Amino acid sequence: MTTLVNPSPTLDLSDSIRQLNRRLDFDLTYRFLPDARDCEAVTRFLARKCKTPALVALARRARTTVRLLEVSRHV
Repeated sequence: MTTLVNPSPTLDLSDSIRQLNRRLDFDLTYRFLPDARDCEAVTRFLARKCKTPALVALARRARTTVRLLEVSRHV
């Protein structure tokens, strides 16, 4: 699995957004619910702290992905 944030004290948001989007694509492809939940938690935290439109959209996408995977388990 890829690292979510850089080890440096500064956070490269564009790189983190790209990596989180890639992980959500992987989760949808292979129906990996635990990682999708982790991504959702990270995106919600980042969206609360930074409040950029890209992070807010990513947080919505992560929540939708988790809901879809939860529902698809029961179908």
